Amino acid sequence: MHAIEARSLWFKYGDEWVIRGVNWVVEPSRSVGLMGRSGSGKTTLLRILAGARRPSRGSALIMGTDPRKARGILAYVPQNPSHSFYMPTALEEVMESLIGVKGLSKQDAAAAAMNILNAFGLGEYAGENPFNLSWGEQRRLSLAVVAAYGPRVILLDEPSTGLSYRDKEWVAALLNGLDSTMVIATHDVDFLLLMDVDEVIELDDGVIKPLNCGELVSKSEVYMVLRAAELPEPARCGLVTSWGDAPRRP
Repeated sequence: MHAIEARSLWFKYGDEWVIRGVNWVVEPSRSVGLMGRSGSGKTTLLRILAGARRPSRGSALIMGTDPRKARGILAYVPQNPSHSFYMPTALEEVMESLIGVKGLSKQDAAAAAMNILNAFGLGEYAGENPFNLSWGEQRRLSLAVVAAYGPRVILLDEPSTGLSYRDKEWVAALLNGLDSTMVIATHDVDFLLLMDVDEVIELDDGVIKPLNCGELVSKSEVYMVLRAAELPEPARCGLVTSWGDAPRRP
């Protein structure tokens, strides 16, 4: 069974088609980077896969199930992490996930939630209102909430937006530690190079095409700076050699 399956997906805003006949599958436990310029339709595609939008034509399945019926096995993490918060404290945000999906008692959920917050570097903020946290802390909390119930499929929309490079490294490490199928929609090439992605695709003019590692690295701001300064380039493509080799330095 495929973790994600898109069958002839089409979607349009008004008279403009932004998704054009997308056929795509992702196998369980694989991580996929979804790239594309701003406005290319990445968020629209994720929202269709999450069941938040109906395609104009075609269908999407999550673990063989209609996304709208995939509660507990599917998580969608929006670009703005605060859009997923509604509890008064960080601890209660994680507890709610454990109680609602895992069925834990309030006492057991509180203990488990505290352990999760500590693992995500947020233990000292357990009693804080999520909206009082920094952007990077909110991002980590949104991932802690998802990690709490361990969905089989996670859809992430621009998870590195507004983060410092250090926070990007932290968030990438947290995501890499999850045993879930993931689709990471982003235009941040350097964040994807921190991820243990198995493949990268690009959404362009409504259709998807594969990108190999060399093409990805050629879009990296970090690599361009290092080349201009004639400094050694980090060998991050070693993480994803199965989908291409890094371009050789001239």
